[in-house]
Amino acid sequence: LIDAARPRQPNFVEYDLDQIIQHCVALLSGQAHAKNIRLHYSPKPHTVAELDVDQMTQVLMNLLMNAIQILPQGDTERGNIEVKLKNDSQEVSLEIADDG
Repeated sequence: LIDAARPRQPNFVEYDLDQIIQHCVALLSGQAHAKNIRLHYSPKPHTVAELDVDQMTQVLMNLLMNAIQILPQGDTERGNIEVKLKNDSQEVSLEIADDG
């Protein structure tokens, strides 16, 4: 039990961040739809970064779930979550924004 409470060391591997984002968006799209929230992501395949897959998945799930929970029931002007992935030859950036 004590070991479970300790943060584990990251296991960094080169992985396509796009796949993680698509997976998280797919898992949460039902919750977003139930609140009439638009969860939008335009895939950017082959966006490879060195990361811990489990930890990055957990961070993305937490951010997206928080946005879905805090946004009011969607209407025509509000209720949007936008996920943007950008990359160039040197770095990858991920932006998550909502209009709540």
